[in-house]
Amino acid sequence: MKNIKIPFRAMFQEAMLTGKKTCTLRTKKYGQAGDTFEVFGTAFELIAVCPTTDRLGINYLYRLEGFNQPGELWKVWDKIHPRLDRDSVVFAHFFKKSELKEMFK
Repeated sequence: MKNIKIPFRAMFQEAMLTGKKTCTLRTKKYGQAGDTFEVFGTAFELIAVCPTTDRLGINYLYRLEGFNQPGELWKVWDKIHPRLDRDSVVFAHFFKKSELKEMFK
């Protein structure tokens, strides 16, 4: 287990802090199960990191990403990654709030 850094946009703060967002798709692997990170003043723990294609990840994981429809996530994804092929391999990082708050003091 190690403390890692995963950047998140401010637009995801509420969804992460309320538990609506429990997954993030990334173009690279940031860590592995058991690693922890802090964002928005809260500690989180990675549960699993799995490769997928962005097409499959977005169409099936949009709710865990904090969105109500796949199209909402596609819009954000295309803005962040305008030149990425929709069949590219990306990494789904599943996480939960961590009980290890003392690590970040």
